[in-house]
Amino acid sequence: MKPRLKLDIGFKDLLSVFMPVAEDEASLRLKIAHGFGGDRPVVAGLSVRTLFDAALTTLIPELGAKSVVMSAVNIETMRMIAESHGLDVHAVDIVSETLLPTPQALEQALKDSGARIVVIAQLYGAVSDLKPLAEVCRRHEAVLIEDAAQAFCGDFHRGDPAVDLSLFSFGPVKRATALGGAVAVVRAPERAEAMSAILNHWPMRGDGWLRARAAKIAGLKLASSPLIYGLIIRMLEGMGKDPDATIGRLARGFSAGNILTQIRYRPPRALLRLLARRLGQVHDLRKRRNRAIEVAIGLPKGATLLATEATKNAYWVMPVVCGDPDEVVVRARRQGIDVTRGATSLRAFGSPRQAPAAHNLIRRVVYWPL
Repeated sequence: MKPRLKLDIGFKDLLSVFMPVAEDEASLRLKIAHGFGGDRPVVAGLSVRTLFDAALTTLIPELGAKSVVMSAVNIETMRMIAESHGLDVHAVDIVSETLLPTPQALEQALKDSGARIVVIAQLYGAVSDLKPLAEVCRRHEAVLIEDAAQAFCGDFHRGDPAVDLSLFSFGPVKRATALGGAVAVVRAPERAEAMSAILNHWPMRGDGWLRARAAKIAGLKLASSPLIYGLIIRMLEGMGKDPDATIGRLARGFSAGNILTQIRYRPPRALLRLLARRLGQVHDLRKRRNRAIEVAIGLPKGATLLATEATKNAYWVMPVVCGDPDEVVVRARRQGIDVTRGATSLRAFGSPRQAPAAHNLIRRVVYWPL
């Protein structure tokens, strides 16, 4: 069985987690900022959720914000964090060609909600120009946050210059994973300083947490050879368990429960060291793009690719919309391809009436392994 995902980390990097760290936290953060490059301030945190939480803590009093507009597909915990800050969440629908809202839809959402904060997710590794949406935000005096958690791949994308804040994830299943960690690229230096002050106030995660995560990821890597992986999938199916849910739960960075109590930490120094190291490594997209073309040519009848008009695509995953996704999953697994449905934690926000395209996408999408 060809596995759904190849975890993007080597055993040498995993072993580094168990080695002593000589550098202090401040030096490691400087290395990360240097490694990420660019002329904007860079803030490192435990996760994108952590940085989003810190950003909202600074933005809400600054803007007097009472609501937030979010593109209608994102992970559930991003909405939960916004609501925990007392914000009303308004969904704005997306179009399948770019996976972004249109400027007209965002304009209407801001008029209806009066929101001063906008969160737009760049989904599945596809990235499109946010300048038209940024212009809408400026007219409404709203701050634009680019959630690029799925879009990092070396120099492929380091944040849209038109936005106020870009968020990048290095969680367990992300490209160039550091087993956790995230980076915020911030337009305004004073906003970056305010976020850093909040993060520095929180306790540091212990080394044991990171080492346990490294051991789990090592086990998942060992289990991802086609022979072993196929046996695991068929064993789970024989036990009546959903492989999507079981494997997704193992690879997930955070567990169910109160998300704020899990994210309000500073990353351990070993994680910061690993993140700085991963930023300096080379990421070649050519092979992945070639595989994406091969998959696109061989897709089953009635299957439709998403993000066909994105500016660029790193193919973190390959989302395909199908008329009968359950049947496609069954047929693909019979052929030794672990096509999945609900393995990601992405959800459609708002009602089906408010965001019909988003709900249609989540209801019919399957993820094809590359």
